[in-house]
Amino acid sequence: MRMLTERGISLKAKIEETGYRVVECYPGGAQDMWGIPRQRRDLQGLRRGLEGLEVKGLTEATTGDELDAVTAALVGRWFLLGKGEMLGGETGIVMPRGS
Repeated sequence: MRMLTERGISLKAKIEETGYRVVECYPGGAQDMWGIPRQRRDLQGLRRGLEGLEVKGLTEATTGDELDAVTAALVGRWFLLGKGEMLGGETGIVMPRGS
């Protein structure tokens, strides 16, 4: 876990050097907010739930980690559209406001 954390910190620094803002997301929490299953409970249900939120291009072969990444991207989009919020202040976690 420590290596994963260090990798994330390094990636954050590299992305911010290019001028982009980096935020944190908790895909499982967002899935709960949207009322769709998490990957470990129902992988295909998660895919269908994301499709119901207008995500295109998912296939039966899309992995759970990929679906979590799609969830995080969707949360980021919602945040940019004003349909999300930053919990815990400026360095907190981005979450959707609900569907």
